[in-house]
Amino acid sequence: MKRSTPFIVLAACGMCASWASAHPNPKTVKGFHARPVSSRLVHAVPTVPNVIDGVFSDNFDSYADGSVLNGQGGWEGWDGSVDPFGYVSSEQSSSSPHSLRETAPSGGAAAESDVVQRFDITGGKWIFSAKHYMPATSVGISYFILLNHYPATFNWSLDLGMDNGTQLVTTIEVPDLAQFPGGVQNQVPIVRDQWVDIRCEIDLDAGTTGRLDVYYNNQLVTSGIAWAPPTGDARHLAALDLYSSGCDKVFFDDVKLEAVAAPCYPDCNGDSVLNLADFGCFTTKFALNDPYADCNGDSVLNLSDFGCFTTKFALGCP
Repeated sequence: MKRSTPFIVLAACGMCASWASAHPNPKTVKGFHARPVSSRLVHAVPTVPNVIDGVFSDNFDSYADGSVLNGQGGWEGWDGSVDPFGYVSSEQSSSSPHSLRETAPSGGAAAESDVVQRFDITGGKWIFSAKHYMPATSVGISYFILLNHYPATFNWSLDLGMDNGTQLVTTIEVPDLAQFPGGVQNQVPIVRDQWVDIRCEIDLDAGTTGRLDVYYNNQLVTSGIAWAPPTGDARHLAALDLYSSGCDKVFFDDVKLEAVAAPCYPDCNGDSVLNLADFGCFTTKFALNDPYADCNGDSVLNLSDFGCFTTKFALGCP
């Protein structure tokens, strides 16, 4: 990246001062409400990570209590099975009145359930989340599974298992060096008799294999899983599979897939507030020849980038 003149920073400082004198009052832009800080030029920025319109969500409340989930709301049995997988239940719920009970009300140690929701998503950053409830008396393993190819050729990206035998939550991808070349691996304890969060942060654009970070009860389970091994589809999210292997009773609720919004560009210092400090941050990055300062993307750092930054600051964040 090249700069057009060594004196550009001095000119930029004058621009900042002129902009400040022309905008003396706190303001609200695109629905963001001002909050008091030391600077007079303020509007709030969304908390990171921010998500935009949800692609999918299901709280199971619109289905009849006791009904079979397979065949409702886009849910199907594994590989098209018509078996009565998944039951809508009012026994437990994170958002009243219903949740998904993974096995039939009669239960049993040999009980299995396997319900799938298909997607066809290519590229981007996503957050897949759900609420999970494991009763203290449960046995077997409950799985939260994501696939990059489904059906016909099955290719798994995540098998997050809540194992009543070991009392631990882990991912079975970790021993596979092709899919898990490094990063963080934790085994966290199962939380019983209360609703906990499962959250998967997916980056289908990362590197050549994509990336997946997994949290249970706000604790990091695994970081740095390749979304797809060499035989998979790194850019594709194909299906969610909620699978119960001999787990006589387990519940899911509030299942959501949401797109992650792009970062707020004018929040240069990342403090979630737009103010004069962001102009100082931008000026510093410009002086250091940081690619961030190429606001208009023309591969040349000059006054046009300060004009671009000023415009984006004025527009705030969507």
